[in-house]
Amino acid sequence: MIRAPHIRALLPLLSITALLACSDKSDGDSGDTTSGGATTSSSGGTSGTTRTANLSGTTLWADGSPAHGAVMQLCYTTCKPADVAEDGSWAYTGVEEVTHTLQALVRGDNTLATAATTVTLGHMEDRALTAPITMYDFATYEDFGAASTYELDGGLSVDIDPSTRYAGLYATTDGTTLASLAVSPAAGGLPLDDVSGQVVGQWYLGDFDYRTDTPWSFEVQAPLSVTPGAVLDIMQLDSEHHTWTSGGTATVGKDGSIRSDPGSGITILSTLVLSAP
Repeated sequence: MIRAPHIRALLPLLSITALLACSDKSDGDSGDTTSGGATTSSSGGTSGTTRTANLSGTTLWADGSPAHGAVMQLCYTTCKPADVAEDGSWAYTGVEEVTHTLQALVRGDNTLATAATTVTLGHMEDRALTAPITMYDFATYEDFGAASTYELDGGLSVDIDPSTRYAGLYATTDGTTLASLAVSPAAGGLPLDDVSGQVVGQWYLGDFDYRTDTPWSFEVQAPLSVTPGAVLDIMQLDSEHHTWTSGGTATVGKDGSIRSDPGSGITILSTLVLSAP
């Protein structure tokens, strides 16, 4: 099936920012540009970086059908879009040998979670993702209100002061809503090999790429495969820098609940994982 997007009005400034961040620069373009702190040559690659890597995969809807109508984005200095074909397949050829951000999304549909991770490609690597990436609707979706504890999916509750949030480079909305989905790492299909340790919990949070400089503390009440007393790493996808950023640590209590440690928490609404070192 082809998913019809739910179009929301976007703020003009954020639309322009996202366009600059995620526009595709074709091989036929001339001249050098600067994007995200890196210089892009006329060949579309970063100066000094060759483009010999290939990446391919499959993307599905939650019901298992091909996610035709969705778009993949492979982002480094710019975002290269690839439409998901009728059979769910997509491919990139001749891309940079670096760590990229890989996103699966439907443009204009903010009720659908953006599945995003990093993918590191090496020289002459021809990588085919073994597991299909599955796209889901958010399980919770609400307007931001006053500073409060917000109850999200999968037993995640977060202490949020909405006044501290701001749009990141890849944000495309006005940031007035808070959305969440707890997802099984195995079922979601995202490659998480750039995350150290064993991933024990994973969430998609939105509006995508909204940020705060003051960590939002949280608690998880849902049962996870963790040992009381264990200290977990809080990792968040940072699309702008194509890396997983630490949000500090969280400790498992005697009752199995997980609390972020003082000074730790969520600073980016994107893919959130908890990992056991």
